[in-house]
Amino acid sequence: TNPGLVIVPAGAAGEAFVAAAAAFGAGRPGVLLNRAGRTSLAEAVSVLTGAGARCVAGGHVVDDPGFRYANTVLTVAGSAFLSDPHTFQTEAFGPVSLAVLAESSAQMAAIAG
Repeated sequence: TNPGLVIVPAGAAGEAFVAAAAAFGAGRPGVLLNRAGRTSLAEAVSVLTGAGARCVAGGHVVDDPGFRYANTVLTVAGSAFLSDPHTFQTEAFGPVSLAVLAESSAQMAAIAG
């Protein structure tokens, strides 16, 4: 399964988590089902980054045999997520995770709610 959306505390602990997760970006991505799946994944990442998510790893099609997309980690501030939760919950079915950096436990609960 793909965790897709990960809520982490803003600050040093959250940034350390994001940095550790970003290391997976260097790994070889698996093969997606087909070209349409890869295209859909690239479009979802474009929607997320267009709304303000920052790409810290991956974020691109991999030119390799099969239909591959780089292992991708995106981040967004909790306040930005809450201002447009519909967009930031765009499904990216594949090797993409969005880390939401929450400023407080109350903000974490609002994001999860």
